[in-house]
Amino acid sequence: MNTLNCLGVIKLKLLMVGSRFLLKRHEGDKNFWLELVEELKSKIEEIHILSLNSDYSKGKQFYEPNIWLYNLSPTPFPIFERRFSDIKLASTNNYISKSLSFIKILKEVRKISYNNDIDIVHFIDNYGPIMSFMKLVPLKAPSTVSAISYHPRYFGYDLFLKLSLSPFKTIVASSSSFMHKLVELGFDKNKIKKICWGVNTLKIKPKLELREDTREQMNINPESKIVLWSGFLQQTSLQDFFYSIDVANEILKLTDECTFIFCFKHVHFRKEYLKYQSENIKIISTGTNEDFIGLVNASDVFICPVLVKDSIVAPPLTWLEVMAYGIPVVTNDVKGAEEVIQNGINGYITKSKEEMVKRILEIITNEDRRLHKHARDSISHNHDIKIIANEYLHLWNELVRG
Repeated sequence: MNTLNCLGVIKLKLLMVGSRFLLKRHEGDKNFWLELVEELKSKIEEIHILSLNSDYSKGKQFYEPNIWLYNLSPTPFPIFERRFSDIKLASTNNYISKSLSFIKILKEVRKISYNNDIDIVHFIDNYGPIMSFMKLVPLKAPSTVSAISYHPRYFGYDLFLKLSLSPFKTIVASSSSFMHKLVELGFDKNKIKKICWGVNTLKIKPKLELREDTREQMNINPESKIVLWSGFLQQTSLQDFFYSIDVANEILKLTDECTFIFCFKHVHFRKEYLKYQSENIKIISTGTNEDFIGLVNASDVFICPVLVKDSIVAPPLTWLEVMAYGIPVVTNDVKGAEEVIQNGINGYITKSKEEMVKRILEIITNEDRRLHKHARDSISHNHDIKIIANEYLHLWNELVRG
């Protein structure tokens, strides 16, 4: 049974398992887990992190008095992934590569668990149906897994999802919509726990000087409104980019007092995207997380359609981050969006391209900043990392005590 030591730290040893986890912010999708570790490190006894990292030093690394990072090389598989311009990422961030790498992961998880008396193992990534083999080699500690988003893009998706999640004691769904979908697929609702993603709202807050500096560097009129799109988020694709370009062109037919910035992470950027650039449409690549933060602070609206039919979004961590900076999000009526966006209060959920054009125009022509204030307030009240960390601690503590 877990107890508190004299310093008020829970005697819990946690092992987190995933891909591309670094103990610093970067262009990957692990910034939520980085903030969670930062919040947990003073509350639990030990944190061990096993990560597939193809482009970083390998082996065990000691970081802080109670944090260890174990880097493991992924098994590459040559496959074309349209979203990646980085060949190394494309060959290690595909379905086959992840499945092959999981064999190495499972062996290492068992080793770390037994050598360190791990109390709980949490998988922050899904490695596909091969994870069902965990039933044949059970772990000493109870295991949990994150179910982030639902994107049925290929035949057999539902079956593969069920196989991948079946070995775990608890499935952590990031939204109520996904939780209901898992029940629909046959999972016991008592086996599912909803815990949203979160951000550190003490660190993430609007910075007026950064807004001014970024606009000056990009030679954008201080009075002009900026509409920002970012790609590729975990849930977005090329068709979402083309849709957003169409929206931008429709708005620019009606006003020339705004600038659209289409911002790609450098691992996704391709020169061919530049053909969609015009006087009021800038297409750029960001090299660091700081570059992106500067763009967010300079912006007035964040546009992010997710068009894959039947998708369920997390909602994306980027939505939470830009809203914490006071930037309203405009998206389409994808499932899960309503769990963070209150239509007309902190952003908009639209049902057509025409409505998206209308709502963005409303925001950029209205000097009322209530939408921006409500965007930040809603994240502070519902998605602050302290709230989320306590929910994870409660879940893991109950599992270990049980």
